[in-house]
Amino acid sequence: MLEQNSYNYVNQDKTLKNKFYSKVFLYFGIGILVTAGICVVASLIFNSLWNAGDEEALSKFLMYYMVVLGISLIGMIIVSFVISFSVSRGRTKPLIPYILYTIFMGVFTSSFTIFIQNPYIIGLALAITAVLFLLLGFLGIISSDHMKVWIRVVIGLSIAIGLLMLVNFVLIPFAFFGGYTDAYYAMNKIYLLVEALILIVFLIYTAIDFARMKRIAESYTELNNNEAIYCALMLYSDFVVIFRYVLRFLLLILRNRR
Repeated sequence: MLEQNSYNYVNQDKTLKNKFYSKVFLYFGIGILVTAGICVVASLIFNSLWNAGDEEALSKFLMYYMVVLGISLIGMIIVSFVISFSVSRGRTKPLIPYILYTIFMGVFTSSFTIFIQNPYIIGLALAITAVLFLLLGFLGIISSDHMKVWIRVVIGLSIAIGLLMLVNFVLIPFAFFGGYTDAYYAMNKIYLLVEALILIVFLIYTAIDFARMKRIAESYTELNNNEAIYCALMLYSDFVVIFRYVLRFLLLILRNRR
């Protein structure tokens, strides 16, 4: 009888976790679709105005677009705090704030895709992002007991990024006002190195967030939509940020080839 009860408890626990993971990736998928839809719509409007040659309509669109970008950036910050507060208090359902966050993020992300005429580059960036996301997610889940190591690595890389940015700041007068071309090229190389290190930091954060999701699933006896939306928000933000950095590196590579 005791073995039967233990078996039932284990099955119930697995079912609960599976439902939780399903909700997380359902909300994650919704967020990606919303963001992709907004990027496509923004690109279609811009390209239609550009091809029509209506400079006045295009300038108005870009003016309003810049205002919307600013509002979206502020909205993302506010809504992220609302979701964190909702989850910690457990009082309100954060689904609507989450949808708003994905809309704001979609508008902001469209600024990275709106001027790209070649959809192949965007598709390649998405494919690379998906592979990196899955690999880091798998790594985070199997090494969830070593989160402190990941955090130490992030701290070390953050210090390195800060020092490199300080070096670049010192080189600015020599590069732009002193006429030293070597300083200018050094600045560009350091900038690329900083961007690469920032991407690595976000990749590690992705592994950490997957590990956090696993810990949340294992530590809560009752898992509701609040925790699922919170985890979806973490993974969604990681995916979008990685996509933006991958897209930027692809554009840099293509530009250097030319």
